[in-house]
Amino acid sequence: MVILSETWDIAHSAIDSAQGRSYSNIMTKKLAIAIAQLNPIVGDVTGNRDKVVAAWETAADQAADVVLYSELVLSGYPPEDLVMKPAFMRHLHDAVQFICE
Repeated sequence: MVILSETWDIAHSAIDSAQGRSYSNIMTKKLAIAIAQLNPIVGDVTGNRDKVVAAWETAADQAADVVLYSELVLSGYPPEDLVMKPAFMRHLHDAVQFICE
């Protein structure tokens, strides 16, 4: 597992195009983004879920505000015909629910 963390300064500005005005409401905040580069195994939803949770905990210990994961991190890539199996889809749903709790 690789966790990369970067802190960004955020500035917010907006343009009111209907009125032709622009204004800036500068809000500076540090945003710590962790990027989790995991090696998910196709079909191993529980193992992949555990990797996601471990990366999340590591990122939280490093004060990350956001953790980014690759697409299909829970199912593994490419899941191919596994997504056609209702039991597999239920398992993915349960893994997401577990992570959300």
